[in-house]
Amino acid sequence: MLRLFIAVNLSAPVVDKIATVSRGKFDANIVWTRPENLHLTVKFLGPTEKEKLPRIIEVLEAVREAGIYFPFQLTAKGAGVFPSENSPKVLWIGIHEPEGKLAATAAGLDERLAALGVARETREYSPHLTVGRVKRGNPGRRFLAAYSKVDFGTSLVSELVLYASETLPAGARYTPLFVLKTP
Repeated sequence: MLRLFIAVNLSAPVVDKIATVSRGKFDANIVWTRPENLHLTVKFLGPTEKEKLPRIIEVLEAVREAGIYFPFQLTAKGAGVFPSENSPKVLWIGIHEPEGKLAATAAGLDERLAALGVARETREYSPHLTVGRVKRGNPGRRFLAAYSKVDFGTSLVSELVLYASETLPAGARYTPLFVLKTP
């Protein structure tokens, strides 16, 4: 079994700017996302049999053939917390893509992958980059005050990446299994 997800990567300058968030001083114990692991999940597939890989790749290629999603630009801007400012567990950076192509990509993948037995999303797609997970303390207000109005930059998205995820003692490792580049 492989634990899979489909994501888009941001440009190096945007990732570098977002990585500065972890250098902030907060009164909490936070596990920060390593810069090399920053990605924008478009569709989480979860545990998947290896035998399904060729069919998943066919779905990705069908997205390219449809030609309606790529390329597009997205902006990393602002910040938020889940579930609430008073009890944050996840610190995130917002993603803005006004043309709706990112949401259309997520919906298209959700629909096409359901035919392979991948569970459909139950919530509306809400793009964000998880930058930290709060273990203890409450950095919510300070994090929002520091980053809620920051523009981290714009990235051109021209590929989708199918990743396998492994949980290791040193943290998560994401291995690209297939990269779909737009024509």
